[in-house]
Amino acid sequence: MGNKKQQSQMEMKIENRRAVMEQVKDEEYVSRASLARELRMSPTSMSRICGDLMELGLIHEIQKAESAGVGRKAVWLKKNPDAFYSLGILIRQDFIGCIIADYGEKMIFQKKWEEEVPQNSRRLIETVAQHIKEVETQQPAFFKKVEAVGISFPGIIDVKTGMIRYSDLFGWENTAFAVPLSEMIGIPCYMARDIKASVIEEYHCGGRKEKSIGFLSLSQEVGAAWIQDGNIINGADGICGEIGHKTVIFHGRKCTCGKQGCAAAYLTEASILKQAEESGHFCASLFQLAQAYERKESWAETLLQKTAEIAALLVEDMIVWNNPEKIVLGGRTVRLFPELLDLVQEEVAKSNAGFPAAARIEGSINPGNESMMGAAYIAMDENEKVKINSLKEM
Repeated sequence: MGNKKQQSQMEMKIENRRAVMEQVKDEEYVSRASLARELRMSPTSMSRICGDLMELGLIHEIQKAESAGVGRKAVWLKKNPDAFYSLGILIRQDFIGCIIADYGEKMIFQKKWEEEVPQNSRRLIETVAQHIKEVETQQPAFFKKVEAVGISFPGIIDVKTGMIRYSDLFGWENTAFAVPLSEMIGIPCYMARDIKASVIEEYHCGGRKEKSIGFLSLSQEVGAAWIQDGNIINGADGICGEIGHKTVIFHGRKCTCGKQGCAAAYLTEASILKQAEESGHFCASLFQLAQAYERKESWAETLLQKTAEIAALLVEDMIVWNNPEKIVLGGRTVRLFPELLDLVQEEVAKSNAGFPAAARIEGSINPGNESMMGAAYIAMDENEKVKINSLKEM
């Protein structure tokens, strides 16, 4: 009985420390007294918790005058950007990207390797490890502060084990990734579905202001993700947001999954290029298609309008499914066709004219590369949890 009570008390202490840390992150700087008032803790408890977080290096003190040069400078608490760094990896079929971010969420370093990415899992893990070692060699001062790595990957992920449950693009099922990569580089690694990493970035880059955000990605794949109160909605088994194979047109185009009329059959990069070819206009890349659109070629305008109409159907579903404050449209297709945002907004407005929703539809802050920074944030959050949990031993 005594052990259970002791464990319960320890868990409460950990939760209190997390609550204080979250409050500090939401403010530019904050005092111990205001933290105690906001979280309804005693000044003594707050001082002890802040002391623990300072010992971990997660927060530090700064002095700031409360008024124009009058009296002593007040002591404030602030998140310590140099507590540790995290590294974010973005994996696509045609490139691997990497960034290093400090704990203050500032990007310190970025690199991209444009290459034919290995389809074999072992070779891909080795390639990613080699690139990380390359960054370590090139940026030793930054890299020595890296304590966690986040990997954004196009597939359904078991976030607890770092396993890739399924990836349509790579043709993988139940493939270990995070653990073998961690063993190669000697740093803890965390996996995330690329689209879910993207919505994490939107949340952080937006100043953590919106409590609920939806993200629709149009790229090599089609998918959605939601964040609520800072937490990703994964669903019962992690497939929440896998809307690429939702039927949008009955008896429509044949999809790679074997069904007809899936959203992916209209909205993926490959399917858009296929539709262009079927209209008699071969394009080797979306960039060529974008050039045709800029020249106002009618077939390209018709194809983009159709793409917007299908994407709008998914946005409308997202509005009624979760009714988020904001829905973000992102991915490489949106980066190449920024006009898609206006077209989708117009289609949604027409469809919902009699039942307007409060959700704003906006473009991504960093279209095409959202999930790379999101992966760094995920690693950052996980490493923060590890540090705070280590207080059990203090």
